[in-house]
Amino acid sequence: MERIDCNSTETLVARYAASRIAAIIGLHAYADIVQDFCEYLYQDRVELMERDASELKLEILSRDEELEQIVRLTGKKGKRTLEEILSWTREPLQGENAVTLGNARMLLEDSRNALTHARKRNKISTEQCAQAESIMRSRIRQSIGVRNEQLAIKAYETNTGNQVREMNDVYHYLIFPNVANVMNAFDVEKHLRRLCIPKTLTSGNDRQREQMERSGYFSICGMVDGVCDALKIVNATSEDEEWELVRILVEVKNRVHAFADPPPLHDCIQMAIYFKMLDVQEGDLVQFMNEDEMVIHTTRVSWDLYPLKCRMYGDESKEMTTFV
Repeated sequence: MERIDCNSTETLVARYAASRIAAIIGLHAYADIVQDFCEYLYQDRVELMERDASELKLEILSRDEELEQIVRLTGKKGKRTLEEILSWTREPLQGENAVTLGNARMLLEDSRNALTHARKRNKISTEQCAQAESIMRSRIRQSIGVRNEQLAIKAYETNTGNQVREMNDVYHYLIFPNVANVMNAFDVEKHLRRLCIPKTLTSGNDRQREQMERSGYFSICGMVDGVCDALKIVNATSEDEEWELVRILVEVKNRVHAFADPPPLHDCIQMAIYFKMLDVQEGDLVQFMNEDEMVIHTTRVSWDLYPLKCRMYGDESKEMTTFV
């Protein structure tokens, strides 16, 4: 939302990542709420964060710096193991560097074992162990997702015959109006603005984004895995079914343990945000596992169907209400 610096008359417009919306609204079971709150509270306000930290006599550390400190405490062997894993995560190459489930689980287990061993030897505290394990797990999974994404897209194209395009090449923005100027949710929808900027940003694009963001109340940004054209029945009531090609979102999620069916609500919420950015009504959530063979599980998620639309208060007489 809008934030005003107490030492300035400048009004700041908060920017939220589409992938973090479920966490922000309290519907992501694995989110780090404290981390998210601090990140958005002090967004673009380093001086304010430094002043608050000074008054509270706290040291400011990024997640990387915090992890680095803990890794140094784990001992020679643990430090070497964790640093090797972190070095691997910083090289998110695709294609020939794809990761199998066996490799993924081994990396996660090696990381967990190194930290647990250090905790048992009292080199790090239980809290430090949990914090480091959470960060390491996140780093490993993110790297696996990037490395395997192209394989998942190719498997999806083979299974469906759909050609995926616009893969992670555009920054999408939703600029929300100032709530003081709207009366209800329909007015918000009417005044919602979309902005697309190529990944190869230019200074002109950046200025355009800043101008549009400043004119709004807050913005949500994100980059989609891809879009494609899919066949859809448009008149199912007629004797002769009518079909047409519609643009849909394609979102890839790499799984390490098992497919989620139905998919997690936080994944559906992320897709709903992308629906608004792309002005589409539905998309395919492609869950990917690379074990002895590559396997995908595809779920069609629609703006007009559960879980993105559901009855409120359990009253069957109520109209279907949009959840997101």
